Amino acid sequence: MSASTSLDQDVLAVASVKRVYWPIIFPLAITLIGIAYVPFAWREMRADVAAMPTKPLFANVQATLPKMTIAEWDVAVAQLTRAVAFQPHHPDNLTMLGRLYVVRSYGAPTQIERHQHAVRAQSLLRAALHDRPFHPETLALLKDAADLLATNPVTAQ
Repeated sequence: MSASTSLDQDVLAVASVKRVYWPIIFPLAITLIGIAYVPFAWREMRADVAAMPTKPLFANVQATLPKMTIAEWDVAVAQLTRAVAFQPHHPDNLTMLGRLYVVRSYGAPTQIERHQHAVRAQSLLRAALHDRPFHPETLALLKDAADLLATNPVTAQ
């Protein structure tokens, strides 16, 4: 009998310890997980805020992007470059920046500038495909950049 009462007392002691410490340990663990996530969320939020002014440009691509002036294009590229600096592997920001370079390469005044913009677009779009390999918009833009490079070769001078 003494062995079973000793076992019962041990079980009761463990149950009472669980009841006492569980309300302390669980919120502490959740808080530590939340604190560990803050730097990732902060970086993503800053990237989204930096890219926000350029979002209306992409709402109606055919109407706005071809009509942009060089100054507007420079501002949009600077804002998206800043967003990419906050979060380097964000596929949406990389795709939007690649689209800007593709559109700019179509309107570039010289063949060298057209080639430089197409090369930059191609590298950005390949980086976007690294995280999202089968995204149709990114694949179509990458094809456009490759076509630009194929039809406008720059001769070495």
